[in-house]
Amino acid sequence: MYIHTGFYNLVPKIVAFRSDYCRTCRCETIAHARRSLEVFHVYWVPIFPLGIWTRWFCTKCGKRPHDPTTVRRPIRVIVVVFFLLLSVLLWFVVIVAMFYPSVNPTDDKFAMIGAIVMSICLFLSGYWAWNTEADNYKARLINVMPYSGHACPLCADQLEFSRTLTCRGCGAQHRPLQ
Repeated sequence: MYIHTGFYNLVPKIVAFRSDYCRTCRCETIAHARRSLEVFHVYWVPIFPLGIWTRWFCTKCGKRPHDPTTVRRPIRVIVVVFFLLLSVLLWFVVIVAMFYPSVNPTDDKFAMIGAIVMSICLFLSGYWAWNTEADNYKARLINVMPYSGHACPLCADQLEFSRTLTCRGCGAQHRPLQ
């Protein structure tokens, strides 16, 4: 039986903005903080609230700016080891079949084709695992220039200069990267 569950984000409101680096867009952008009440639901019926959450989103792509966009290295190494083990196993079957021919020669052909395909997959996964572009994410975050405009990047209204930059129109505050 399938039970449909999920989360609702009720009453979302943009409360802050900052200059940021988005990993998805691969460029400097303006990010905004969206505060909402998160509620767990079962079959679209709210069950219980999980609290008020504030999350940052890129204004260009709408995704979380600091979420990784590539597969992490340990996962890539696991894929390579999987293809290595499968390739070794199939080549072992082919070598054994050369010394002890089976009753059905099509089994030997399928083992040979499987060994060749797994070897190709092994080389391709090895290339994928060790030749991916390094994400200089932390260095790019350090080089992000703080927001220096006089207008709100969200609603284009005038910013007030008090302790923090605050928009007169939408009430969003400037929260620089730490």
